[in-house]
Amino acid sequence: MSDPYVFSHHRDDTERRRLQMLEQVHGPATRRLLRQAGLRPGMACAEVGAGAGDIAAFLAEAAGPAGRVTALDLDPRFLDFAKGGPVEVRQADIQSSHALEPGAFDLIHARFLLVHLERPQQALRTMTAALKPGGVLVLEEPDFRTAASASCNASTRAAVDAVNRAICAMYLRMGRDPGFGLHLPGLTMGEGLDGLTIDIDLPLTVGGSPIATMMGASVGHLRQRLLDTGLADEAAIAAYVAAAEDPGSWATYYATVSVSARKGAAGARTLPDVRADIDALDQRLVALLAARGRLVTEAGSLKASAAEAAAPARAEQVVAQAVESARAAGAPERVVEAVYRTMIAEFTAFERSAIEGRQAGP
Repeated sequence: MSDPYVFSHHRDDTERRRLQMLEQVHGPATRRLLRQAGLRPGMACAEVGAGAGDIAAFLAEAAGPAGRVTALDLDPRFLDFAKGGPVEVRQADIQSSHALEPGAFDLIHARFLLVHLERPQQALRTMTAALKPGGVLVLEEPDFRTAASASCNASTRAAVDAVNRAICAMYLRMGRDPGFGLHLPGLTMGEGLDGLTIDIDLPLTVGGSPIATMMGASVGHLRQRLLDTGLADEAAIAAYVAAAEDPGSWATYYATVSVSARKGAAGARTLPDVRADIDALDQRLVALLAARGRLVTEAGSLKASAAEAAAPARAEQVVAQAVESARAAGAPERVVEAVYRTMIAEFTAFERSAIEGRQAGP
């Protein structure tokens, strides 16, 4: 009978520390992936395999008061969210079709989860079913077969690579696939999701880096499991842990495969959805311009010249930022620049007129 989880025998403090190191290593990339996937205020989000809750907290902050976040984990003991707060903690097995409500979420994310599951395809099916039409699924999974020592020391290289083979064998003995990440794109498309984007990251890093430190600690805690494979001995495990802390020892530890895909056709969003987003942006723009007008008026009351108060140089900065945002979003830069220049020119002319009239006095 296979053990359900590689780290199931870790003490609470050990497992919490491991989850915190995992967040330190992958948190920035995960946040970037979620933003690229369209994370925005008002979304209903689910973090599956929520661990210590860092990404669930990030989702809650991004979704805002109008959104909601469900943090799901089979073992939620590290999810320290207040009851009734912005994050709902749910203890459930994502391999169950009832773990998440069908058609309830705009965005679902899981990181380094499926590689540990006995039925990853069922978990993927549950997450897909829980997406709304047009909802996005973001997944990150490892491929441990890509691990390799790049040490200049031949004995260190041999020991580290022996442990790498033992790690893969350990997963296979537990009925898991150590190269699961490589299959992620095909499995995702097999669920009928569209608009697939794929990324793979395989850092070559020195000992003492966050990923090396995390793997060194994990190997130390998994010592008996690795010994049981017969592919690594005590000396090899000790050499691996030492190399993971040695700034002169280089290695790859695993590749991370990331995918993002949407449920339904690329155009699943309706016209009312798009109009609502445009209205929301218009309201924000009006509020920002009104705030700018108040600040310019305040500048005028400080006896600044009309030209200085209106600050065309700062207006140019606004235009440049708008064009840069358009470029990043794939929007037409010339159109955005023309619209912003027209709006700012009109507001600037009005502001100058108001200031000159006020400073001229009765």
